[in-house]
Amino acid sequence: MNPPAVKHISECFIKPKHIVEEAKKPYYLAPWDLAMLSVQYIQKGLLFAKPPQKENQQGFKIMDFLEHLKQSLALTLVHFYPLAGRLATSKSENPPSYVVFVDCNNSPGARFTYSTVDLTASDVLSPTYVPLVVQSFFDHDRALNHDGHTKSLLTIQVTELIDGIFIGCSINHSIVDGSSFWHFFNMWSEIFQGKGDEFSISRPPVLSRWFPDGHGPVLSLPFTHHDQFLSRFEAPVLKERMFHFSSESVAKLKAKANEEFSTNKISSFQSLSALVWRCITRARNLPHDQVTCCRLAINNRSRLSPPLSPDYFGNSIQALRAGVSTAGELLEQNLGWAAWQLHQAVVSHGDENAREFLDSWLKSRFIYQIGKLFDPHSVMMGSSPRFNKYGNEFGLGKALALRSGYAHKFSGKASAYPGHEGGGSIDLEICLSPDEMTAIESDKEFMDVPKHVALEEVKQTYYLAPWDLAMLSSHYIQKGLLFAKPPQTETQQGFIIMDFLEHLKQSLSLALAHFYPLAGRLATSKSENPPSYVVFVDCNDRSPGARFTYATVDLTASDVLSPTYVPLVVHSFFDHDRALNHDGHTESLLTIQVTELIDGIFIGCSINHCIADGTSFWHFFNTWSEIFQGKGDDVSISRQPVLNRWFPGGHGPVLSLPFTHHDQFLSRFEAPVLKERMFHFSSESVARLKAKANAEFSTNKISSFQALSALVWRCITRARNLPHDKVTCCRLATNIRSRLNPPLSPDYFGNSIQALRAGVSTAGELLEQNLGWAAWQLHQAVVSHGDENAREFLDSWLKSRFIYQIGKLFDPHSVMMGSSPRFNKYGNEFGLGKALALRSGYAHKFSGKASAYPGHEGGGSIDLEICLSHDEMTAIESDKEFMDVVSPSPY
Repeated sequence: MNPPAVKHISECFIKPKHIVEEAKKPYYLAPWDLAMLSVQYIQKGLLFAKPPQKENQQGFKIMDFLEHLKQSLALTLVHFYPLAGRLATSKSENPPSYVVFVDCNNSPGARFTYSTVDLTASDVLSPTYVPLVVQSFFDHDRALNHDGHTKSLLTIQVTELIDGIFIGCSINHSIVDGSSFWHFFNMWSEIFQGKGDEFSISRPPVLSRWFPDGHGPVLSLPFTHHDQFLSRFEAPVLKERMFHFSSESVAKLKAKANEEFSTNKISSFQSLSALVWRCITRARNLPHDQVTCCRLAINNRSRLSPPLSPDYFGNSIQALRAGVSTAGELLEQNLGWAAWQLHQAVVSHGDENAREFLDSWLKSRFIYQIGKLFDPHSVMMGSSPRFNKYGNEFGLGKALALRSGYAHKFSGKASAYPGHEGGGSIDLEICLSPDEMTAIESDKEFMDVPKHVALEEVKQTYYLAPWDLAMLSSHYIQKGLLFAKPPQTETQQGFIIMDFLEHLKQSLSLALAHFYPLAGRLATSKSENPPSYVVFVDCNDRSPGARFTYATVDLTASDVLSPTYVPLVVHSFFDHDRALNHDGHTESLLTIQVTELIDGIFIGCSINHCIADGTSFWHFFNTWSEIFQGKGDDVSISRQPVLNRWFPGGHGPVLSLPFTHHDQFLSRFEAPVLKERMFHFSSESVARLKAKANAEFSTNKISSFQALSALVWRCITRARNLPHDKVTCCRLATNIRSRLNPPLSPDYFGNSIQALRAGVSTAGELLEQNLGWAAWQLHQAVVSHGDENAREFLDSWLKSRFIYQIGKLFDPHSVMMGSSPRFNKYGNEFGLGKALALRSGYAHKFSGKASAYPGHEGGGSIDLEICLSHDEMTAIESDKEFMDVVSPSPY
């Protein structure tokens, strides 16, 4: 069956928002540009997940999105105005003269098209080979650069999929090379996100074309008609496949190549290029004496003397014939030998070699012909994994994948892109004939490298345990840290938010190599008869990954910390406001939201509570901080998570819920109007409280936290003025890992908690007895809760398979103690020093909820985040037993 065709919906032309004076002059092309006239456009694009529709919220509107793209493109073209022009020619017959330049005046502008296709992102990403339909996501199919006389020099084609958005960019290769292509793309994304405008961007292009001394700007070609130098290229039937190389496998390959040649100078990319060259040569089964070479696309900007700016806009590349060998010698020698040939060619290519090429071109003024440029016995390595490709977000989060169009594809062409997870990983887009592709897929030397255990695990279905599934109707965990923004200094470059965000993203990508379920989405398989609803985590490429957002707010850190009550604006520092864990089918399972204050940085983390409890939440957070600070990477960290879910004997990993639709077990919880306040307890006041509780019950076994929980239980009960016979209880969030027999690892990643109904009493008895009595009730419940109790809960769940409902779980007469002061929360620094404070989002808040955090000064101090109704908060603030223990706030 043929795939659905792309439907063209609309088109328009975009001009720069305003015309700079330089754009009114002819824009002449340099030798490297003119040599490209018979080559095809550069066609690269990014596939994004379409933002999900949210209940009770206005959804994603494609027309608004397209308008924003157009407006930001018009601003970007102010800086990159040649892309809005057309090629023009002045020529004469005698002597033959053909001068091609860019006319920026008489042009309708860059082309912008919108299309749709009845495909999902999975239809593009799941097949082993890149589907041919992807080529229709680009304009200028098969066009030559010379066609820029009548065609746009730049076209943006936005293709809307069922659940995705593909932004395809086609740019005339006589105007840009890969460096300039991605420079433009990065700046467009920057302007779209509001980080640049028509007056200022982070990397303005250097538009003045560079010419060898004594030449230019007008360079004449020795022709009178374009038929004398143009030739259309039609690629043969090819298979195109994306091969992924993890950062670990790339590092091992580099180490292998260097060891085999007894050096440490061979780079990762040289090692990988040598591998591709060897394995494609073997796949072709060439004669022993057949000459083969590996060409590398070399950027000459830094190789000239003096060097060109990294932001030089235009072509400055050569297809360097880096390695030359017979097929026999290449395969008889090892990987290190082949990589060394490439290394030597690269490091020896400098100003002299670049100018030799230019001198040669100026003498003959040739035009590249794709069909003749690359022979069928060689390999060409194009593009670069160093380009910032996944940093282009356009308000859609990180792209799912990068794909290219028809242009410049032939057997033996490999294009290198950064891997989606970053960290030095690489994706190779390889084009080969069907027979050659089959052969390389069976090549042990090649296929042994891309494999990486973590990546193979990622492709497994990740099933949820009973404690996880019970959370489907609960909220995400939302906790975050507020840091002071580093001060500006006179002698040093100040804090640059974009650099900081990029470092956060890169370290997050490395952290997700260890905590890969957080980059997935929930998925469900269900049936009607009998009712069956199986929820699991899909970690395959269908997920766009974890979400990362950046926001700003015109507030100071003091505006957050100084008020008596936590300001409601803090809730907006987190993603997934009011979302239920089941929403993880369409929402990210993890979102990091960085909110920049006037003098502070808030890093808010929202994690799906079906995937992690508090222990696992902070395990992830701690590891991310460790990697950010350079103390861990995607291979080694101090505390590796145990990702295998634990199931009771005889059950799992597939656990079915007795439902046919989520409406049968989901309920949205809306908290009443609450006051939320942070109460500080110094280590001295906590110690005195513990001593008091133990003395009153003539014991030494009551812990600090049990004593503090008893105090909260008693004082909130008093604040509520409950009837004497009203039953009240104190629930404690209890970690079950160490209570099972045999115990789970402390690094077990998932849920292993129960809301233990630790103390039960009438309001009258609780307040008639002393603090020690109340604390002892909690102590007894905690120490007696072990393997038998945990398994009783699991047996009960397996029989009824219930889902917690927040609105029903906690009654208005009781107290719930959540979180833990034992978690390492203030050890997460991210290069900003120790956090000023910890705050949480909207999730799981109701009257009587208290969350315990370590105090900022450490040493056993505790901060309690308490939520109460207005009247209850007023009452507890007047409660002498409570306020005598509360310490002055350190803020």
